[in-house]
Amino acid sequence: MSDPEPPRRPHWLVCALAWTLGSGLLLTGGFAVLVVGLAVRLSAQAGTAPGPLQRQAWLAVATTVLAQALLPLWAATLASWLALARVVPRMDRGWRTLAPGVALLASLWFAPVGAYGFSVWQPTGARDVVGTLVLCAGGVSAALLLPRLSRHLAPGTFAPPSTPG
Repeated sequence: MSDPEPPRRPHWLVCALAWTLGSGLLLTGGFAVLVVGLAVRLSAQAGTAPGPLQRQAWLAVATTVLAQALLPLWAATLASWLALARVVPRMDRGWRTLAPGVALLASLWFAPVGAYGFSVWQPTGARDVVGTLVLCAGGVSAALLLPRLSRHLAPGTFAPPSTPG
């Protein structure tokens, strides 16, 4: 009688696609909820419902922020992490390195994304830069880390298997 085979790990690419889909949906859905909530709150404070022009303006601003800042930042952070996990596997093996590592990568990518891709953003000082960095990198980090709570995407998923030795 032979020993039963150990459970197989899902294929790396399948996990990467699941992480991409899950985190992308969380980022866009979470941002949409935030924008709608902000629009509703501002309308309530003003005592009037937004008209067609205001709704169109909110939609234009939201899609521009998503397309120019959040999605490029998310894509750069995701791709960088997947590459980093292959080169430095210990970075992906536990929450103590995964969470701060993803947040740091998102923060580092903010400078080139903000400077070259986020053309509608015109910061007026350091406070604007820091505030936008915290919001963008924080949102992207949260969207990338929440799916990793799943046992199929848990820390260690993207690190190559350890070789006995």
